[in-house]
Amino acid sequence: MSAATHRYTTQCHDLVAALAVPDPFRLDEFLALLVARRGRRIELRPTHLGPTATCGLPTSGEDVDILEHPIATTVEHARRLVLHQVGHLLLGHPCRSVGQAAADADERAAVARLLPGLSPALIRRLLGSSPYAPAQEHAAYLFAEAVLTNAGARRQCG
Repeated sequence: MSAATHRYTTQCHDLVAALAVPDPFRLDEFLALLVARRGRRIELRPTHLGPTATCGLPTSGEDVDILEHPIATTVEHARRLVLHQVGHLLLGHPCRSVGQAAADADERAAVARLLPGLSPALIRRLLGSSPYAPAQEHAAYLFAEAVLTNAGARRQCG
């Protein structure tokens, strides 16, 4: 394990240990705990991200964080994607603003009008879908896995 991976793993496990992860794990309860702790609403927004999209981007408004997840996926996959985005939030990674989210949607719509033969998934991939560095993506992934591992370990031990 590289030093950076070890550092991210430790950071994520420490962060998860400081959170009150519900047992058994329920995403709605976990998000409610985060809302109470952070004083910011969290809105889950099911959306059509396309078959090749791996994750939505967290969007921060004045008093709300919006977490998109694909409609066309399993409950387990959507939960992992939401936890991944929560990882970005809690690890202090920058989020796009509501204005930037609207501009991104306008850009995708303009490309779709100019090139109507392209699928929405291809347009999203061509325009880029993540402002995060690979290390930040890895840390958010580790956070999501740490939450689910923590909840699973307690179920197995208790």
